[in-house]
Amino acid sequence: MRKRYLIGFFSVILLISMGLTWKLKMSVRPPLAKELLDLPYIVNKVDELGGEDLQLNWQEIVSIIAMDPKKDLSQISEEELKQQASLFISHQQVLSFDEVLNQLDLNEKDKNIAYDNLNQLKQYGYIPSKTDPQSFEMRFIESIKAGAIENYELYGILPSITIAQAILESDWGQSDLANQANNLFGIKTGRIGQVKS
Repeated sequence: MRKRYLIGFFSVILLISMGLTWKLKMSVRPPLAKELLDLPYIVNKVDELGGEDLQLNWQEIVSIIAMDPKKDLSQISEEELKQQASLFISHQQVLSFDEVLNQLDLNEKDKNIAYDNLNQLKQYGYIPSKTDPQSFEMRFIESIKAGAIENYELYGILPSITIAQAILESDWGQSDLANQANNLFGIKTGRIGQVKS
């Protein structure tokens, strides 16, 4: 009798643990299949959707699209990008990710999924190693970001344009002018080959 009781007891414990394991597996989402993204298409299309005045974030848009666990990320359509991009634009201004999630009236679980998707995409790009926060390139961008933002506030030139121009003209801050004169931009005097600092 005692043996039957123990077998029954352990059978119940085994069934409970199997059920908990299954529930845990069902609640853990697999990582995003980022490698399936057609990045050149997505980035170019999102830039196009922002027009000349608005800078939309492709990662935020894809994070919302990827909330659907059945979505094949290799098949993101122009229509899906348009639909999600439109959520970020209000009165010729770009809404934050938080504002869009609140607008969608998501529950906490779905918001967490959206944030998890965004975190998985944060350092993903054309060359993922260069988007690592500790990479030489990202440290250079971080070092000039405040000045680029200040330049935007004063003159209306997008920080991304200022940073891109600084990268081109100074070779990521490694040019002679950048190293010797602490100048990222060479001002041309009109004479070929001469640069005025």
